[in-house]
Amino acid sequence: MSPTYKAVGINLKAMPLGESDRLLTVLTRDQGLLKLVAAGARQPKSKLGGRTALFVVNHLLIRPGRTLDKIAQCELIYAYPRLSQHLTTLAAGQYVAEIVLYLARQQQTQADLFDLFCQTLQDLEQVQGRAVMETLLESIWQILAWAGITPQWDESWLPDNQDLLNPDWRIGFNLGAGSFVPLSQPLSSLYVRGTHGFSLLSAGEFQILAWIAAPVEARQGEMGRRPIQPLAAWLGVERLLRQYMQFHLEHPLKAASLLDSCFSPIPAST
Repeated sequence: MSPTYKAVGINLKAMPLGESDRLLTVLTRDQGLLKLVAAGARQPKSKLGGRTALFVVNHLLIRPGRTLDKIAQCELIYAYPRLSQHLTTLAAGQYVAEIVLYLARQQQTQADLFDLFCQTLQDLEQVQGRAVMETLLESIWQILAWAGITPQWDESWLPDNQDLLNPDWRIGFNLGAGSFVPLSQPLSSLYVRGTHGFSLLSAGEFQILAWIAAPVEARQGEMGRRPIQPLAAWLGVERLLRQYMQFHLEHPLKAASLLDSCFSPIPAST
């Protein structure tokens, strides 16, 4: 029999298995994504019960199995207790967890992704209301940057103060190419082979995207302050990134429906 091995991991997904077990999908620092059986975790007096909940970080001792590895020992490190105090922060955490599930790989060291996700949950614990959406967008962009699939654009297209006051200012976004196209160019340039379509962004939405895409050091001080835009603009950016991620991940983001309910009614995009 193969020897046991250790890992530090955070629970991304949990589902019932058999009569009393729980099947966990865990993001670990050194082994990437693991599917592990927590035997008896659903029994009322099980010591594994709370430690197998979502977003709990554990020291794990794992015993290899024929089809699925099993948790032999589990020691809690942190559980993000304030995340579940507000539905908006919990929904945002589940949304990011689903993105991470699609991006993470098995049997690969992914310490950077692990740290990014844990930092996201820590940041979400500190905010409420519309700040949840602002924090969420920053985190999503950082994770996309880690994966190397962030949208690209030319900074010369950034709207100026006059554009920000113009309700008719728009820029196109090509979902397939992940690039922005000024509407001064022919409409046909918004399309490329394999593209399912494009979206339009207002000046305020584009300003938000430029801000979350800027390096952290560039956002320090007076010049890097968070854009003062209505919540509808932040929601518009989230919808754009959602469409973009679903296109490239080739999966619908199911947790997005809960996020929508937290911030409804969502204004229709223009």
